[in-house]
Amino acid sequence: MNYTLMFYESQDDFAARKDPARQEEYLANWMHYVHALREAGVVVFGSGLYAPETAATVHLSSG
Repeated sequence: MNYTLMFYESQDDFAARKDPARQEEYLANWMHYVHALREAGVVVFGSGLYAPETAATVHLSSG
């Protein structure tokens, strides 16, 4: 059985990826977590989504 892990990041967190002052810490934290998942043998595939500002929201208007 496979599961999907989906992580939410705020726009500020997402911006840390490209901010030279915060990028190293940001990536180190993620790499530690991803490394642990890979070591446990539970990662099949990983890929990022688009930036938060590109998101669309769908609302159901009547129930």
